[in-house]
Amino acid sequence: MYEHQSMDMPKPGSCNIGDMHPYDQWLQTHHMVDQHPPTEAHILNSRHAYYGMVSYFDSKVGELVHELKRLGMAGNTIVIVTSDHGEMLGEHGMWFKRT
Repeated sequence: MYEHQSMDMPKPGSCNIGDMHPYDQWLQTHHMVDQHPPTEAHILNSRHAYYGMVSYFDSKVGELVHELKRLGMAGNTIVIVTSDHGEMLGEHGMWFKRT
């Protein structure tokens, strides 16, 4: 669905650990990102997989809505989607669900 070579890279920001908020510094060292920074290939693979996961989930919600319409239940059904996952995808040097 997505061209790997067209994946966007994280927005530039200060990734220097010394410029980060103390809590973010702790996260970087706790998750060992300071010792094992991701390569460009890791970054692209992570972003590619995440975009694919979001698109897959979106398609499943679309199938649910389509089925509700087919059954004539869409007019009196509310679909609520919640999530607690905030993957940073390398934005501002941040990774994982940790913000």
